[in-house]
Amino acid sequence: MQCLLLDKDTATIRSWRSETLIALANRPDFDSHRAERIKELTKSLTQMLRIFTPRADRKEVQSSIQTSIIERAVELAHRLQLSVDKFEVCWTPYAEGYSRHGGRSIPDPHLFECVNLLAGGKIIKFPADDQMVQRNHITYILDICPGLRCRSIKGDEYSEAKVITKPKILVAMPKPDQPPFQLMTPRSSNVTLLGSVHSQLQPKQRPTGFR
Repeated sequence: MQCLLLDKDTATIRSWRSETLIALANRPDFDSHRAERIKELTKSLTQMLRIFTPRADRKEVQSSIQTSIIERAVELAHRLQLSVDKFEVCWTPYAEGYSRHGGRSIPDPHLFECVNLLAGGKIIKFPADDQMVQRNHITYILDICPGLRCRSIKGDEYSEAKVITKPKILVAMPKPDQPPFQLMTPRSSNVTLLGSVHSQLQPKQRPTGFR
């Protein structure tokens, strides 16, 4: 089989892949398996987001999350997986966090959709004439959501990646007369938003042996 694949071009291999996945998606038990998976994902995300809506009706929240988030995400993933073209979800090179990036100003902010923390969440625009000036003031904080790229099939190879949506990131860009933004190093492993909020709401516990 491996030798056979080596003799086929990329378009043929991708077509085989797409046809195989379509056949699997048409199996009688696929819909029930998909519905069960949607339930599992809905339950998991509901538990995570309950911290923001502790007094809301659980069934209403769960129903809303399923219809507005999970089902839409599953449908999109389903279509992307069955496509002959290759879709790629791309996080930024800085997504591993502060420990890797070190809180320095990023050199390529124009490649992303930048949400400015210091301007009430406004999107930063990058006029060509001002890019070099603005780059010196933009500090990466975290990835909000990844971007999406597509590689079309052209004969026996992929085309150059086409950016469908840029990764969205949270940054800090102070005004020209203000000092650079200083990102504080996290003191615990709860470096995500949910982790930080959860740790703040939990009762303080003394370490064993503390006096």
